[in-house]
Amino acid sequence: MQIVKKTWKEMRALTLLYLMLLSLLLFLALIYWPESREIFVKKGKLYSAIAPTDSLKKFFWDVAAPYAEKAAYAAYVAIQHFYKGINIVGIATAVLLGTGTIAKERERGSFEFLTSRPISRDKILFSITGVLTLCLIVPIFITSMAIAWLAPISGQSLPLHGLVHGAIHSSLFVELILLLTLFFSVLMKTQVQVATSIGAFVIFQVGIFFITGVRKVSLFKLTDYEAYQAMIPGNVEYSRLFWSTHIWLILANLALFVATLLLFRKRDLG
Repeated sequence: MQIVKKTWKEMRALTLLYLMLLSLLLFLALIYWPESREIFVKKGKLYSAIAPTDSLKKFFWDVAAPYAEKAAYAAYVAIQHFYKGINIVGIATAVLLGTGTIAKERERGSFEFLTSRPISRDKILFSITGVLTLCLIVPIFITSMAIAWLAPISGQSLPLHGLVHGAIHSSLFVELILLLTLFFSVLMKTQVQVATSIGAFVIFQVGIFFITGVRKVSLFKLTDYEAYQAMIPGNVEYSRLFWSTHIWLILANLALFVATLLLFRKRDLG
């Protein structure tokens, strides 16, 4: 319990800032939906022609559809909140959360004291990971469900279950980045080394996402516009979504956590 309290105390300011940034970006996107809609209707075909990926081309076609405003709004929310907001702010927060725990404690020299107490390393890692996971995903669910409650701002509505599906999907993806950062945090001794490694990995994945021949092997293919296209308007059953996509993300997260746990048991944390 002390580890949980300590981790939360250190991460609560970052978590609050993360929630505020997601909320602000979402609020601004909803306010400017009518103006954005007009621009997309006028220039959507032009934007589609110069878009760097097929999924973005599809987005500009969907959001510019003149007689399908509800579908256009779903596409707009998918790109603004899930594709842009969570991919940028959520991944950045995952890296900061993962970097600022184990590697930070090792630099302080406080892990020797922690591991000398009658508490297993497994429990230490489970406690830290649990707190960080909640810090990362709770703001995603709050802001995603708020889209349904803030319908009067945009004048459009989306089904709550579709937004929850989107929140589940994006949470599983950013959790993958968090667990990978924690793995590096156990493997390496300094925060700089961890931040450099995970930063290089994320930049590489983003880079190959925009190269046609190798885009399909980029992790960001999992959280592209196409991933949310049918999800956000509620056009896909969750059971189908679970067995086609989410089960693999869950297994990848479990595999990363197990690898981190095995390394954490044996690693010299002094």
